[in-house]
Amino acid sequence: MTEKYRLWSIVAIVILTLFYQHCQSAQSQEATQRAPLTGRVEAFSGAAEPVLPSDLLGNPQTNRALSGEATQSGSLPASLKGEWFGRVSITQMDSYPALHPEPYCQSFIQEIGHYFQAGKSGQLSMQFEQRPSGELTVASSDIFFARGLKMMLTTQTGPALVAGGTNIPRPVRNEVTQLTDGRYEQMRIDYVTIIDNRFRRPIHSGYTEVTAEYNVVTPRRMRIKILNVDYDQHGKPLWRALMEGELRHWGKG
Repeated sequence: MTEKYRLWSIVAIVILTLFYQHCQSAQSQEATQRAPLTGRVEAFSGAAEPVLPSDLLGNPQTNRALSGEATQSGSLPASLKGEWFGRVSITQMDSYPALHPEPYCQSFIQEIGHYFQAGKSGQLSMQFEQRPSGELTVASSDIFFARGLKMMLTTQTGPALVAGGTNIPRPVRNEVTQLTDGRYEQMRIDYVTIIDNRFRRPIHSGYTEVTAEYNVVTPRRMRIKILNVDYDQHGKPLWRALMEGELRHWGKG
């Protein structure tokens, strides 16, 4: 091998190395500059009609996505542990009576319109607890409005909004996604059966979605957005509300 050939070989190796490093750097910059993830709160906070995840649709008796209770996927930051309090307001609200000619659904939508309106505000109390498995979870989440009205945002058996029934919820989805640094979204969906209190038979079934976006500003301060949607058993929305506010961390964490 001549000295000239050896020199050209070294130059070629250097050029290839620099080219590879440039490509790697460009890919890294592209990943850094890539748009942040869009969550359900952001996707359905405008005029878009909320859509239930398609794998939850179908016969509840045969749908594998509805068999057994959902376990939480994804992790919430440990800094959320403890109690959070603050005020939230309904900034957007829509109902969909044209999609539901059924008498029970019409009654439900009328009751929603009676109790909730855009601009209504209340006191939100949230409790984050650590499970034995180590993951952080929402143990309770309640909004207290004026005149004793309470909205429970976690899975609990309780009186139905339409008088004469009881809500029997079962969690079928609980997913946590980190959207950006300090910004997380938790989607919780229950399959709800409403039982007639007198005859103890089902009178309605559907889904309730509570998806919350947690934007941690400081260890003691968090902005929150909550998308609350009720769907019928076919996944058609009955109503939707977006609530926004700011919470303070009063727990020990």
